[in-house]
Amino acid sequence: LRWLIWRAPLAFLAFWLGARRRGNAVAPFASETMIARITRGFDGKRRKLSAVLVCLSLLFLSIALSGPLYGFKWREVERKGVDIIVALDCSRSMLAEDIKPNRLARAKRKVIDLLNRLEGDRIGLVAFAGTAFLQCPLTLDYAGMNVFLQSLSPDYLPVGGTAIAEAVDAAIDGFDPKSPAERAVILITDGEPTGGEFAGGDLVEAAERAKKAGIRLFIVGVGSAEGAPIPLPGGGFRKDDSGNIVLARLNEDALKQMAALTGGAYARSVSGDMDWDVIYNKGIRGGMEARKLESGKLRVWEDRFQWALFPAMLALLIEMTIPVLRRRRFPFIALMAFIPLAISPDAALAGAGGDVRAGIERYNAGDYKPALESFLKAQTDAPETPEAAFDVGDAQYKNGDYEGAMKSWSAAARGAKDDLKARAVYNMGNAAYRLDKLENAVKHYEEALKIKKDDEDARRNLEFVKRKIEQKKEEQKQHDRQDKQDGQDKKQDEQKQDKNEGKKDEKQQTAGKKGEKQQTGQQAGQKNDAGRKAAENMLNRLHDKPGTAMVPAYRKRSVEKDW
Repeated sequence: LRWLIWRAPLAFLAFWLGARRRGNAVAPFASETMIARITRGFDGKRRKLSAVLVCLSLLFLSIALSGPLYGFKWREVERKGVDIIVALDCSRSMLAEDIKPNRLARAKRKVIDLLNRLEGDRIGLVAFAGTAFLQCPLTLDYAGMNVFLQSLSPDYLPVGGTAIAEAVDAAIDGFDPKSPAERAVILITDGEPTGGEFAGGDLVEAAERAKKAGIRLFIVGVGSAEGAPIPLPGGGFRKDDSGNIVLARLNEDALKQMAALTGGAYARSVSGDMDWDVIYNKGIRGGMEARKLESGKLRVWEDRFQWALFPAMLALLIEMTIPVLRRRRFPFIALMAFIPLAISPDAALAGAGGDVRAGIERYNAGDYKPALESFLKAQTDAPETPEAAFDVGDAQYKNGDYEGAMKSWSAAARGAKDDLKARAVYNMGNAAYRLDKLENAVKHYEEALKIKKDDEDARRNLEFVKRKIEQKKEEQKQHDRQDKQDGQDKKQDEQKQDKNEGKKDEKQQTAGKKGEKQQTGQQAGQKNDAGRKAAENMLNRLHDKPGTAMVPAYRKRSVEKDW
């Protein structure tokens, strides 16, 4: 509301133009001496003083509305959270445009969405292509993390390719081994290792190393299984040695295996926040313990709007005591001064506008419960307004009240214009998904597309939920087949038990054979144990080196493809 300060000079200009117009209107009929005699008892200085006081009142009211801050107090704060390192794929395959504007831009937006969700967690950033290094160490400065994020591009990395295993190792090195917090790596990639043996690495072994270090891998797949060409800086698309256009495909199978091995989760990147619901809300916040990271004092600035409000009211009170204006003009001047109080969204004022602004500020700060209270108060002042119902739905959604959010958005959609209606219906689809009402989610996304045909977010979410429905149907079929098979096996076992009664000799012979098989199995197990011990001995030679992760490790490698 700082622009409202311009009301004071505008009011002064209006008073000046009014006085000049009155003087010009009287001038043709009498001289200044005669005017003074005709208007005896009229004091022009008082009129000017009244105008100045009204302008000063408007000026100080505008300053009060801008929310001046002075002085502070200390508040005890304690941060609890999880240590998270985001490993972002910056290879050239991330420039594929099967996701608009491209995969890398979508991945960056996803990281920004994650920063807005964090609840006291420390976060770091690993950038990788053919090599990997720690771009931003673990920090609570989310704005600083965003600065590091924006600088990343394929040209930022010195080696082409997609070294996923090396990215996992760099992320492991980036954690503080002395920290009590639980640790998670969020890997955002299209999942296709494109280098030689070392650059591609053994993804399973990398996941095993993360598991051994007590770190869970949460993976976000970016791209499509069908693939997309990789654009070149000068135009055209990248081709292989045979002259065929390269299609960069999302390799979901390997990524799912890595996540499952460490107890993490996998989700494909989609519009909206469904992927972060799986990865952060359920996987990290729901499955990992938030431990104390730091405690201290926070400086909280004091709101001093009263200091400007007092002289505004004083100037207005003085102006009201000047008996120069005609009685019928007084209410208009008083109304000009009090209008800001009626519409203000700050602490000194009441009304729907104030509650809406307070709600938006709290919502943006992540204080969703106070935001909901503000939006509900605003809705009581304007119960029929679709925008008020929409805001309430947003806050209810963030507070986990998905049923309430759907009701609020439904009310907003009934009286809203097409743009707001499309957003409300789209959000109802998101809420239905959270409630595991997938068929309803499909209906809402389809309705949103009917209202706004070019809504790409609704289109992608619709495809995502339809795949989810098919996946559930397939899982149910497999479950039914398994139940049927179990029933058949049980029946066969009962039949065999009846036939084998009295055949002790055959059972003894079978037992002898089983003994031989068990012995053979033990020998195989001993061989497998020896192989595992040899692998463990190799892994034991890989020591963590905290403090060296800021420097990328260049090693001799065979890079077959640099995307």
